Amino acid sequence: MSHVVSEGTARRAALDGIPTAGKTGTTNAYRDAWFVGYTGNFVCAVWYGNDDYSPTNRMTGGSLPAQTWHDIMVAAHQGVEIKEIPGIGAGTKLPPPVASATTAANGAAKPPEIKPGPPPILTKRGADILVRVEKLLDEAAKTAGKTSSGDPVKPVKPVSSSSGTFPDSFAAAAPGDTAAPAPRKN
Repeated sequence: MSHVVSEGTARRAALDGIPTAGKTGTTNAYRDAWFVGYTGNFVCAVWYGNDDYSPTNRMTGGSLPAQTWHDIMVAAHQGVEIKEIPGIGAGTKLPPPVASATTAANGAAKPPEIKPGPPPILTKRGADILVRVEKLLDEAAKTAGKTSSGDPVKPVKPVSSSSGTFPDSFAAAAPGDTAAPAPRKN
């Protein structure tokens, strides 16, 4: 599960110098998205969803849940001796927070200024592509369901992506609306 963070869907959850492992999750129709992760010191789960069972805006567990988990764990590990995760290895201790000049002058600790950027979201183009792929998969499943085990499956002519042009919205494009693909040269 450490590879989910180091090279998989939860790269946003990676903590510098701290061995980390976890698992992302997304339900059908993007109704729920979560990341559950752990270090040698702490375990934390982050869930996003709507109370009315409506879908999110195509959120996955590797996006906002993993980033939120990362932000929580960075704060939780400040000044903590990092413990190893058995089988993964030991980490290194994060440096304690640096006292600013205003803290030294006033003698009171000032809360850190957090200026988060916009939440990581899926672009419109990316969402349109995913909707198009979902429609193609649904059509393929319907086609596969119509054939019996004894009938040969009629091959469907693939659509070439080598034309290089994309419609403004893949979700709005119907399967019959695409231009004929250019012949391929082998």
